[in-house]
Amino acid sequence: MTYTCPYGGRCGGCSLLGVEYSRQLEDKRRALAALLGGAVEPEAVVPAENPLHYRSRLNAAFTLARGRLTAGTYAAHSHRVVETPDCLIESEDCLETLSAVLAALRGFRLRPYDEDRGTGLLRHIQIRCGANTGEIMAVLVTAQGVLPAAKALAAAVRKNAPRVTTLIHNVNPRRTSMVLGGESRALFGPGYIHERIGGLTFRLSPGAFMQVNPEQTEKLYSIVRARSALREGDALLDAYCGVGTIGLYLAGDAGSVTGVELNRAAVRDARENARDNGIANARFVCADATEHLERAAASGGRGPDVIVLDPPRSGATQRFLNAAAALRPRSICYVSCNPETLARDLAALRRLGYKCSSVTPVDMFPMTEHLECVAALERI
Repeated sequence: MTYTCPYGGRCGGCSLLGVEYSRQLEDKRRALAALLGGAVEPEAVVPAENPLHYRSRLNAAFTLARGRLTAGTYAAHSHRVVETPDCLIESEDCLETLSAVLAALRGFRLRPYDEDRGTGLLRHIQIRCGANTGEIMAVLVTAQGVLPAAKALAAAVRKNAPRVTTLIHNVNPRRTSMVLGGESRALFGPGYIHERIGGLTFRLSPGAFMQVNPEQTEKLYSIVRARSALREGDALLDAYCGVGTIGLYLAGDAGSVTGVELNRAAVRDARENARDNGIANARFVCADATEHLERAAASGGRGPDVIVLDPPRSGATQRFLNAAAALRPRSICYVSCNPETLARDLAALRRLGYKCSSVTPVDMFPMTEHLECVAALERI
């Protein structure tokens, strides 16, 4: 089965839409195997049961089209905004919410931000949907701190998009490609939503990281549980932990869990998530993961039995890998969203005394070239 996108010639986001899905999976596995260079043969890619409308988070840039306020995605390798109201990979809830919020905003004559001139107000809109809770968060990102007629605007969004459970105003005055700025306030609702994964409920504030494909996330976490091979009483270190999803998912298999995350808002969410789920053996530290591991290695105390890491696309730093190996965990479970940096870091860990026993790819992003992987390593 192949699919045709009405925006394929203009958007460029879903480069594999015209490729049979089974072929996509095999092509991704072959590309991963080539990157790994024979060090370990990757398993078959775990497929998605629903390869369309899987994205539970939508980011769109505001623009004017035919004199009307609208929003869309950036075309590949550009900042040209393309409207994609019938996108095949965004969730239908996200698309419906975007349309409803845009209709509400059009009554307020707010100008989109012009990044070349540095003028205008509305930069981005982010929509996050709790696929398993029904909660929806809409975030309006502006270039200045004042949102004119904020109360009236919030009332209009409530009326036009009644499924939105919280509306947030985020301020990003910097000339940057980052969507969100550091200042947020709720215009209505609690300022966060919840998602359920594997029987646990997770709180998500603006900017907090969670995988965007809820169905595949549960598969991914179950693979992490199997590959981490936790034993009763083990000390688990969850590095780059975000809102604590992986560490809390594994907490029942471990004696203790320590999550490390630099994003302060994510750490607050992680602590709330532990309390909300009644998990008492997990603690979360706001710190740079590399520096935290280096301090732990220098202290000479007992290190973790198992390390799980889920770093950004740039992968782990060499300093992180050196410190992780110095702590001598029995096993390391590496969750990667970038096979290229995964291959680089697996080679570095091999030199540091860790052998990769398996790499399990998971198709978190059907119709695109991206691939998530779980690599299991054991101390030699």
